[in-house]
Amino acid sequence: MKKAVHYFKDLKADSTNRVLSLIRERAELGDISKIVVASTTGSTASAALEELGDEYKLVVVPHQFDFSEKDSNRFPEELTRRLREKGHSVHFGTMLFHTDKLFGNNTPAVAADFLRTFGEGTKVCIEIALMSCDAGLVSQNELVIAAAGTGRGLDTALVLSPGSSRNLNKMKISEIICKPHFRIDSEESPCTQYDYYNEDILEAIFSRRSIREFDKREISENLKYLLLKSGASAPSAHGAQPFKFAEISDRVLIERIVEKFSWFAPAEKSALNILVLGEPSKCVNREYWVADCAAATENILVAAQALGLGGVWMGIAPVENNIVNFSSLIDLPEGLVPFSIIAIGYPLSRESPEHRIISIEDFMVKI
Repeated sequence: MKKAVHYFKDLKADSTNRVLSLIRERAELGDISKIVVASTTGSTASAALEELGDEYKLVVVPHQFDFSEKDSNRFPEELTRRLREKGHSVHFGTMLFHTDKLFGNNTPAVAADFLRTFGEGTKVCIEIALMSCDAGLVSQNELVIAAAGTGRGLDTALVLSPGSSRNLNKMKISEIICKPHFRIDSEESPCTQYDYYNEDILEAIFSRRSIREFDKREISENLKYLLLKSGASAPSAHGAQPFKFAEISDRVLIERIVEKFSWFAPAEKSALNILVLGEPSKCVNREYWVADCAAATENILVAAQALGLGGVWMGIAPVENNIVNFSSLIDLPEGLVPFSIIAIGYPLSRESPEHRIISIEDFMVKI
């Protein structure tokens, strides 16, 4: 299994909004319901509330009282009240890695310094997860996202199952969503180790194959959303986005389609069938809708591969007879033209396809 890690190269920039966006993308997979966020002055908590607060339970962890100023805290009382009124939690607990005044400068400080080798944000993510578990705000039996940063804002997010300070060994870090990228060279020199490419995206492109046999598992609504979002994110001429999507789930209709179009047979076995439709009237040049819908179809297929699914592109357009015959089977909204159906499901075979052996020279021409 491969997952992408986003590395922030500019350590001085405020990456909070990007981190919240990455958190949302990961949480949309459906196995996350709580997000633990460090916030000192309330600005990060406010941003998280706006971006994530309507769909996920937030556990906000500010500094404990008396951390920097006697009998006080920099986190706004009004924001505490607003978060709690919306069903979220704000926890002013003992900061476990800052207990040297009570226990001496031994184990907590050593643990904190070790975690800082991964970045200050990583250290704080672990600390606030422990604090939240100690307070009963998260469970050792669930998966959560913890987010923190270096100084102000966010630059680190981890997927983890929490542990308490009494059961630290129960904490398991499952994924790193993002973190700062530390280098020993100068800030101006290029990043050579990660070089701005996303290996997971390339792997999905290189390993994608047409899948026509599927098992019986259903596809979650969250995965459907990600597939459709991928299609809608496709490039289009002049930004016209002349594509629409529909789910075909009526088994009687699918049988009728397969009777007329034999190559649509995988639709009878797939968990999800996405009909891609074009809207030529939106295009500056009407013919562009075909290329734009092709890009949307490809985006969905690559996204399916990246999500552990498989799919096959079953074409309709641009063959005029196919368009006419398909349109006779289904009542389409006016102005929309059928382009393709993508049958998607969990592949029946669990074997990972190998990369095709490709000689780039075979595809190059001199002009």
